[in-house]
Amino acid sequence: MKKKVILKLSQSVHLFSKKINTEKDVTKEIPYNHYLRYNNKLITLSPLMYKILECFKIENNLDNVIKEITEKYRLDDHHEVNTLANNIYLFVKKMHHNKVLINENKKDITFKFDTSGLKKGSSINSLVIEDIIHKTDSVFVFKGHKNTDITKKYLVKILTDFSKEEQFFREYFILSSLKPHINIRSVYSKKNTLEEKYIVLEYIEGKTFYKSNKIFSIKEKISLCYQFLNAINHLHQSNILHGDIHMYNFLVNNDNKLTLIDMGMSFDSNEKQYRIHGGVPHFMSPERVSLNGVRFSEKQGDILSEVFQTGLVLYQIIYEKKPFTGVLWRDLAKSITEDTPSLPLLTKIGEQVPEEILHLISKSIEKEPKSRFNSIAEMLELLKK
Repeated sequence: MKKKVILKLSQSVHLFSKKINTEKDVTKEIPYNHYLRYNNKLITLSPLMYKILECFKIENNLDNVIKEITEKYRLDDHHEVNTLANNIYLFVKKMHHNKVLINENKKDITFKFDTSGLKKGSSINSLVIEDIIHKTDSVFVFKGHKNTDITKKYLVKILTDFSKEEQFFREYFILSSLKPHINIRSVYSKKNTLEEKYIVLEYIEGKTFYKSNKIFSIKEKISLCYQFLNAINHLHQSNILHGDIHMYNFLVNNDNKLTLIDMGMSFDSNEKQYRIHGGVPHFMSPERVSLNGVRFSEKQGDILSEVFQTGLVLYQIIYEKKPFTGVLWRDLAKSITEDTPSLPLLTKIGEQVPEEILHLISKSIEKEPKSRFNSIAEMLELLKK
């Protein structure tokens, strides 16, 4: 279901080989160095790179090139074949990006999975589509079951824009590295080939807090706060930062069970690579707020910024409203950095908010990071008392 990628070596580049000076020995194969000249640069190529580009001296289909080269290497192990095929794919994608390989019918092309044939009742491998949940230019998400068992349901996320592969599979690698947790969605498997890229996750029956249309008692709300803290603490104890804490990244079922569902922006807190996380403006911590008009934040998130974001989730669970207001970003940013949210003693339906909950929220959303709780674990201990 992937669209064919037809490419050709650009006329502005020069692909060539030169013999390596060695002692003459007619019994030995003559060695060569391979080169690519483009944009006034001379690049040395490996024999594999050279062979790939050589295949595109005339217009050729990427799938045919991959098949030809993988067959040439005569690999018996399926994993080795797939690894080689993926390396070819990534190299070709880079060469296309650098205009070494071109598509003569289009100015630009994207490497995409074609979902036009996917609809309710159709299948991808053994997974049958029951309902299409969400689709964008990047992903196609559906609820489904295996054709051998219709009772167990799965959530399947298909990557349709292959340029976002690294970000897409981050969720799989983060979830698969964690010990299972009752309040975090489980991941079952992934498929990452040239043709198909998807992950299979636990399907959760439930709705986001604001879409549940349920009147929550204070007891139920405190239970949700506890479950949310438990989930985030499990991540932090495993050196994982969630990266995008907000009200729409967890579901609540009819039994008041909370499940964290989206880990697409999560990362290991020990990573040295700089990452901007926390994509929802209303959940930005004050120390990370940016007013440059390009991004909401230009600072790396950490444990203390996630303590703040978690506090905002608890605030909205208890009071069912946002603590900071502002239609324009500059107004919202001013509210986040300057306003102190009120903490009413009663909930929306007039129930008393316990003192420990008031303290839990107020301390977690302090403007100064050092004035907050040091960790989610510390917040959890307070709630347990």
